[in-house]
Amino acid sequence: EVHTRAGAATLLRVDKAATIDTELVTAEARKASKELQKQFAKMQRVAPDFDRAVAICEEAVETLRRGSTPEALPRHEAMVREGIPTARAMGLRDLRHPYPIVLMAPESASWTIPPGERWRL
Repeated sequence: EVHTRAGAATLLRVDKAATIDTELVTAEARKASKELQKQFAKMQRVAPDFDRAVAICEEAVETLRRGSTPEALPRHEAMVREGIPTARAMGLRDLRHPYPIVLMAPESASWTIPPGERWRL
């Protein structure tokens, strides 16, 4: 389970101790993640779950990136296991790495209608 600090640290083989300053741990985790991805990169063409394995490694890095004190860690990890009190939780797991579902951007287009012609919109 990569959503807990212990699970992510076990996967990436880094220190699982809770800490507020996570720069060193994050750098170690990113390095370990890249090494792990290199190990199974050979299977990219034959393994249908290759993209999922890469996403799991990235998720483990993000879990270790979150700072926490040793006293607060059990409470934070207990919150991960709680259900979400909503019926509209589409893409909830992806809130760590939000992807645009709907993109709102202004667009405009113009056409010149020649004189004497009629157009319907």
